[in-house]
Amino acid sequence: MSSDSIDPSQRGISTVVLDKSSNKNADIQTDVLIVGAGPAGSSLACFLGYHGIKGLVISRNSTTSPQPRAHVTNGAAFECLRDIGLEDEYRLVGFDNSYYGEYRFSNTLKGEDFIRNHSIGNHPSRLGDYSEATPCPHADVGQNLGEPILLKYATQHGFQSRFDYKFLDFVEDSTTGLITSTIEDQVTLQKVRIISKYLCGADGTNSYVARQLKLPFHDLSSGALALNIWYEADLSEIYRFNPGLLHAVSTPHLDSPAWGIIGINRIVRPYTEFLMGMLARPGAESNNVPEAEVVARLRQLIGDENVKIKVKGMYKWRINESYAEVISKGNVFCLGDAIHKHPPGNGLGSNTCIQDAYNLAWKLAYVLKGKAGPSLLATYHSERQPVAKRIVKIANDAIRYHVALHSVVGTYIPDKEQRVETLALLREDSPRGKQQRAALRKAAEDLRDESEGLGAEMNQQYSSTAICVEDEVDPCPTWQDGRGGVRYHIISTYPGSRLPHAWLGTDKVGERVSTHDLAGHGEFTLFTGTGGKQTWSRAAEEVTAATGVKVNVYSIGPGEDFSDMFYLWEERRSVDENGAVLVRPDRTVAWRSRDLGLSGRLLPVVRSILGLL
Repeated sequence: MSSDSIDPSQRGISTVVLDKSSNKNADIQTDVLIVGAGPAGSSLACFLGYHGIKGLVISRNSTTSPQPRAHVTNGAAFECLRDIGLEDEYRLVGFDNSYYGEYRFSNTLKGEDFIRNHSIGNHPSRLGDYSEATPCPHADVGQNLGEPILLKYATQHGFQSRFDYKFLDFVEDSTTGLITSTIEDQVTLQKVRIISKYLCGADGTNSYVARQLKLPFHDLSSGALALNIWYEADLSEIYRFNPGLLHAVSTPHLDSPAWGIIGINRIVRPYTEFLMGMLARPGAESNNVPEAEVVARLRQLIGDENVKIKVKGMYKWRINESYAEVISKGNVFCLGDAIHKHPPGNGLGSNTCIQDAYNLAWKLAYVLKGKAGPSLLATYHSERQPVAKRIVKIANDAIRYHVALHSVVGTYIPDKEQRVETLALLREDSPRGKQQRAALRKAAEDLRDESEGLGAEMNQQYSSTAICVEDEVDPCPTWQDGRGGVRYHIISTYPGSRLPHAWLGTDKVGERVSTHDLAGHGEFTLFTGTGGKQTWSRAAEEVTAATGVKVNVYSIGPGEDFSDMFYLWEERRSVDENGAVLVRPDRTVAWRSRDLGLSGRLLPVVRSILGLL
């Protein structure tokens, strides 16, 4: 089948059509082609499959990630998986945040501390902040364990997958909007043409799709070298007294190789399997290192020359600081690491990938089902590009804070004798010693932006035509990234904000559900309270009758659909009891009404959000 033979009137039908001649290129026709089967691509396939959309996800690799690259899964990402019923299964293959403990900086794993901070959500003064922000606590799920779960769900919900499929290029038809992608089957070396309505580039930091789309990037990358070593060793005696997901180690008192002067040790399986990320000295030109040298450096960083080590895998990467200034063009969309390239500071990588996919999926689904106009798709760029820009800076700021701390303890000084002298200053009763201790204390305080970065994870404020602020009288909440916006989540129902989490009571004594459990599920949701249910339900029925879009209405209060058991919703809703908070399928507040006075606005608001005007 050639691209010319596809009837545009049948573009709503997802089929796979193959040319069976072994001498000709094979053609596949599908609704959505996703290039890349990592966290961004596989989660996008999940969310689209949940919405009933069929498509194809391809990867140039032969399998899912064999190594546990990304790991921390935060509340914001878990909320997306919770929406499609995947949260519990995803958690089961990892370990919970009780292992997070403390974030330790030391001269070896067995050695002396430089500083300690409380790890994610474990600071005594912050425990309530995390539990109030989301119904989903953190967990640690290695990428090698999470990706198969995502792909299994996707392939059981309407998506097909192809590995060893290398994306080469695409052409978008200016008349029909159909996209013809050329793929090389790396097993048969046969060229395959895939014709789709939408193309989604989730193919990582070296994205072929982003490259061909000629996306402009703001790039401040240093290109500094890093090497991850996945290894087995029994370190239970060390971790028994030093619990913590991450331990950052440098050895200024020893001679260190330029390719690995700092190590960040992370638990993969407590406490026998780990991943050590080794950061090179600035200016180092190579980290091509024999395994024997790697093992020697691991033992040095652990502080035990006799520990038995089995290396399971190694991979190289670079420290990037780059984000796309445009993330979509026409019917082609890029997401995940293809549009935000950064180190793992604050654990924002795969978590942001999943949230990119969650934002894009419902919009593609609504347009494909005829429930929204094509203009809705333009809001993907408007909403997610600022997030990409923000998280790239936050992740790199974390690296800069690491550099500052290691500078204080002398890690980067070339001469060993001078390093030892610098380290000794921390114990010296002198003005210089006092100054050095103050610098170390400041570095420790700055690093709390990483270990307590709830705001980095949860704060977002969308602004687009899919958000209605015309009826607002209150100012938009703002934050300054740093001590405020990075560490603390701003809870708000101002349109464009994440739906506030609040535990609600049901008619079963002791049972509770989150506001997040009522919203989402591919539909719009409207929250109201005493005196509002009847009026807002009629308004919602008008929306459905006029557009075919369902709006679920829930009333919260004494004797209503759900009780406000802790008065959290009353505290956070920012509207009167009979007012309304309208929430999009991605659990983003789309509009609100102070009281019943704007009930007649619901239909035009929904039309505007969906581009149906």
